[in-house]
Amino acid sequence: MQGFIFNIQRYSIHDGPGIRTTVFVKGCPLHCAWCHNPEAISFEFELGFQPER
Repeated sequence: MQGFIFNIQRYSIHDGPGIRTTVFVKGCPLHCAWCHNPEAISFEFELGFQPER
């Protein structure tokens, strides 16, 4: 399986029971109205830089 990683969220408590690390991948064909990550829908490669991380 190949894909682009959109975000890695450590110490997540909202995506299931307990504390976990959540990996968000980029690209989704569903386009749900309630999507929590609409900025990650595109399959195209993008490069972002966040110096605080």
